[in-house]
Amino acid sequence: MEIIKASREDALCCYELRREAILYGCRGHYSQEDLERWVSGDMPEWFKEVVEQHFYLIRLDNEYVATGFLDEENSLLEAIFVKPAAMGKGVGRAMVRHLEGIAISKGFTELGLEATLNAAPFYRSCGYGGAEREQASVYHSPKGVSLASVRMSKSLNATTASSE
Repeated sequence: MEIIKASREDALCCYELRREAILYGCRGHYSQEDLERWVSGDMPEWFKEVVEQHFYLIRLDNEYVATGFLDEENSLLEAIFVKPAAMGKGVGRAMVRHLEGIAISKGFTELGLEATLNAAPFYRSCGYGGAEREQASVYHSPKGVSLASVRMSKSLNATTASSE
């Protein structure tokens, strides 16, 4: 497993990986109509710049299988998507740890995220949330889809990213 900084040329791969992960992972938690609308259409041009500036990819067996980035301005983990064939192999957890490590190196003491309903148990297993801080929320996609989600957070320290 290798984690690399994504380039502009990786944008379409990231976009397609995202689409595949959403359609597979979120089914049963949201209507198929909402999922199709959420991932519909061509990749927007602005996405290339976001990928180039912020995204990381995990490569496993010569294939990109996960994405993710740290929104430093808002102290949030974003766009953690795993290809269905790679789910359960530790790549999502590896991406979370990698991004937490970057956050810690930049002096962050807490990270947040907005989890889809299907992803909330995974993030709980990574130390996010907790009954006292977890809140129901609504994610509003740029495509106009509103989806129930869960706001979660985690306190960071120097051993957070390496100990879990």
